[in-house]
Amino acid sequence: MKKYITLMLLLPIAIAAQERILKKADKDFEKQSYISAIKIYKDLAENGMVSDQIFEKLGDSYYNTAEYVDAEKWYTKRYNLRGTFPPEFLYRYGQSLKSAGKLAQAQEVLDQYIKEYSTQLRTAKYIKGTTDRNKSIKKGSDSFVISNLKTNTKYSDYSSSLRGDTLLFASARPREAGNQAYAKTGQLFTNLYYS
Repeated sequence: MKKYITLMLLLPIAIAAQERILKKADKDFEKQSYISAIKIYKDLAENGMVSDQIFEKLGDSYYNTAEYVDAEKWYTKRYNLRGTFPPEFLYRYGQSLKSAGKLAQAQEVLDQYIKEYSTQLRTAKYIKGTTDRNKSIKKGSDSFVISNLKTNTKYSDYSSSLRGDTLLFASARPREAGNQAYAKTGQLFTNLYYS
């Protein structure tokens, strides 16, 4: 009997603590501190807190940090809870499924998106873009070869531009001083480099 009374007294404290932790995650999410939000949401989810909000925000956090395979995992959990889905969720879920190589499932979700949100501008652009992209891929598939350069790193290297025989680009690679991380992605702020 004492065990049940103790449990009944501690249960509201545990629930209040979880709610406080969830509010912290939501605050980080709203500030676009996705890395911090991921840690908190993931901990809650892995400790048995099942919620469409947690699963969707975990998926969104991974999506916004370009970790689409991880996003797909959490979006799938959210999708399996059923209910109604906002257009952004269906679109991102479909794109994440594509990134995870689940093309048939991706097409099903994107078809659902097109059916449910046919009046959205993105829907028309998506349909036209898919048709144009497929034609372009078929037409030019033998025209180019993609390969890494020696200047590529595991960090975000992007926005390259040629200036004479010099390649200019932005990168989040570590440097000697000023290695401050961006809360949104967890990577360092970018700097300009040349090769």
